[in-house]
Amino acid sequence: MKRYIYLALAAFIFISYTQASASDNGGDIFVSLTRKEEPSEKLPVNVTNISNAEISEKKPTTLADLLTDQTGVTFGRVGTIGGTVSLMLRGSTPEQVLVLLDGQRMNDISFGTIDLGTIPTENIDHIEIIRGGMSSMYGTGAFGGIINIITKKEADCAPGLGLSVSEGSFNTQSYSVNMQAKKKNVSAFFSANKTLSDGYRNDSDYDGKDLFAKFGFNSSGSGEFGLTASFNSNDFGFPGQATDANGNPLTTDEYNGTLEKAATFAYRQRDTKSYWKADNTRSWESLTLKSSVYSSFKDSLYTDPFTDDDYRSSVFGGNSQLSNGAGTTAGAEWWEEIFKRTDNLANVTAIDKSRVDTALYIQQELYTGKFGLIPSVRYDENSVFGGVACPHVTVTYRPAEHIKLSANSGKVWRAPTFDDLFFNNVYFAGNPDLKPEEGIASDIGLEYKTMEWRTSVAVFLTETKNLLTSMPDSNGIYHAVNLGQTRQSGVEYEFSQKLASGLYQKFNYTYLDARDTLNDKPLVYRPHDSANYGLSFLTPACTRFDVSAQYVGEVQTGVTPSSLPEYALLNLGISQKFKDWEIWVKVDNVMNKLYQTRLGYPLPGVVYSTGLNVKFWD
Repeated sequence: MKRYIYLALAAFIFISYTQASASDNGGDIFVSLTRKEEPSEKLPVNVTNISNAEISEKKPTTLADLLTDQTGVTFGRVGTIGGTVSLMLRGSTPEQVLVLLDGQRMNDISFGTIDLGTIPTENIDHIEIIRGGMSSMYGTGAFGGIINIITKKEADCAPGLGLSVSEGSFNTQSYSVNMQAKKKNVSAFFSANKTLSDGYRNDSDYDGKDLFAKFGFNSSGSGEFGLTASFNSNDFGFPGQATDANGNPLTTDEYNGTLEKAATFAYRQRDTKSYWKADNTRSWESLTLKSSVYSSFKDSLYTDPFTDDDYRSSVFGGNSQLSNGAGTTAGAEWWEEIFKRTDNLANVTAIDKSRVDTALYIQQELYTGKFGLIPSVRYDENSVFGGVACPHVTVTYRPAEHIKLSANSGKVWRAPTFDDLFFNNVYFAGNPDLKPEEGIASDIGLEYKTMEWRTSVAVFLTETKNLLTSMPDSNGIYHAVNLGQTRQSGVEYEFSQKLASGLYQKFNYTYLDARDTLNDKPLVYRPHDSANYGLSFLTPACTRFDVSAQYVGEVQTGVTPSSLPEYALLNLGISQKFKDWEIWVKVDNVMNKLYQTRLGYPLPGVVYSTGLNVKFWD
């Protein structure tokens, strides 16, 4: 029933305001789909660009805050900052969403996921999202979609200094500073951030630090050189699943102000992450060559009364890509993953493994009249799983000036993680004989866009085999297996518009049917219906008002209780800009809704935050 209400609302908006004017974003540049800059009018309907202006307006604390209202996105939260936040696109698993930093993969090689709740936003220029598979250009993991985080560029203008401070619920505090400078053909950008929080529940405190630097050098004879480096550390508590007096997972109707905040065991995690990348771009008439080498390192220490495990992972790799004026893009990639897990209590090395992936890809853009065709194919040779070839095709058609039709279809795959293959303890047993997940991801879309408003609809289907899951044996130990076939199908609808001078609205709705086709039952934690609405107003005095609402339908849990109820959240924000500084206040979950996105992990009611941003320019 809820989806019909939202569709009716969308239709009402569509009909009522078609005469209003709106800004045109057709000139947006998008690089993730073709791995080179493209204007948005050439791209299919399944792509989204979160601009720098949108990031500034949302006042996010972490990356998760930027993505929560995006089309096709489903979140799993187990707490406030520091609590794991996983993301699914179009009903995929979190492991099937590839997160990139300036085009380089960032997913944890041990678990296959990335915790969006611990990634700060001060370094982000914009974010590009592709809903649907893109293994033909990015290989393993680009199954349900791609989140490409584009960091801020080195300064191309006068030197500057920016300071930000914020404070909020649960004694959450954040401090950040950024600097930029440019002299002749040398430029630099630097930022530092520290965030502290007591957390909503007991033993959910958080202490995070982040350093980021980017340098550029433009040589007339050798092209543009860049160096990016980052360091991040997080120390936080994890209070575990909240339970009632009988040890059963707590439901929202059992909240009493104390029970939901209790910690079930003392668990801590300490992460240290570092990353660097050096790149070079050279151009000769119609040819452009981009090359880079990169390395990342992560050390995670997990401790509780029964565990003291140290996870160390490192990745080293490089890529080179050549593009020409005829629309051809070809490239090669190579990377090595090294993973080691040490059981400090037993003083033994439980896992010490590595693997190498080598890949070649090619893509051709063809445009003639109203049609556009982008075929691509990638071949990965993995030292553990052998060779995998993934073709893909994108088609666009513009029958009229404001109308665009698009279609995508391609093979997708995901390699099992090191934990899937080799992790063993008293609860779980890895399986070195696992096969990669494989599937076909397809969609068709229609967009109508003018200077007045934009609306689009997309229908998608993803079918998967060799699904990675776990099954218990007679002793209650779960074993990793390839046992499953799934189908995720649905509809995405988007609408955005300028209602009047300074007054904007946007709306999106997703209907999802995600099923285990072997057993004919719904996949857990995938809502049939989800919707987001936002309204913003910027006054001539530079005062900004924001209202947003989110609805997420009932989800199945696969255990008892069998489902989590639907919920709706309302959020408010106000900010005031002056010449070089800005003050702001946000109140999330204004109606104090009690809800969970994962069974037994209570989320807070009303949450507030306020902050000050100041810029100093030379």
